[in-house]
Amino acid sequence: MAKLSDGSLLVAVSQGANFFSSTGELLRFVDTDQDGVADGGGTVLYTNLPGSQSAVRVAGNLVFVTGQTKPITVLRAGSSPGAPLTLVGGSSLNIPALGITPTPRWVCARRPVRPTAMICSFNWVRRTILPRRPTRPP
Repeated sequence: MAKLSDGSLLVAVSQGANFFSSTGELLRFVDTDQDGVADGGGTVLYTNLPGSQSAVRVAGNLVFVTGQTKPITVLRAGSSPGAPLTLVGGSSLNIPALGITPTPRWVCARRPVRPTAMICSFNWVRRTILPRRPTRPP
């Protein structure tokens, strides 16, 4: 979930019988009377995402979406917060042998030396615990 420039929320949802075999969408929710409850069921801004989306970040006019299936989808915002998003591209990381999984803790920011460029930092978590190395006696 991410806040858009007008205060509305952009939320990733999964549609289907189960989280991991679903398809994803991005919905925009508006609360015009500020009562803490969305004014309706949300407006679809983008479809055709893989299911199991778990993280959405907005950075400038770009939207980054990722989830447990590991693709990172990059979308461009429209002329207003309620306008449909368009696909810019994406990336898929294939690292199952390392026992690492993505987490929703990541951040994107503009690069100070090149304001038209974005840099994104992702956390990765190891799914397995490695055995401790024996310590040497003093």
